[in-house]
Amino acid sequence: MIRTTFVDCGAVGECDHGAWDLEKLAEWVDEGLAVAAERGAPRYHAAEIHYVRNDTPSHELAARCGYEIARRFAAGWNEA
Repeated sequence: MIRTTFVDCGAVGECDHGAWDLEKLAEWVDEGLAVAAERGAPRYHAAEIHYVRNDTPSHELAARCGYEIARRFAAGWNEA
């Protein structure tokens, strides 16, 4: 089992949209990674997730980020 580390990137501005549930955040990102795998990318797992403390907790955004990162890595995005 891969252990996910969470990196709190601090707050941006003075707004507050509620606290992040980090377990849910990891699930949402993993959903996006799984969809990317269904569509041909390797099956990646999030070892580290960065989040903005006062950003809106969003299922759709977290899943989309996981999906897009997996697609880009599969296309060679991490190569110099």
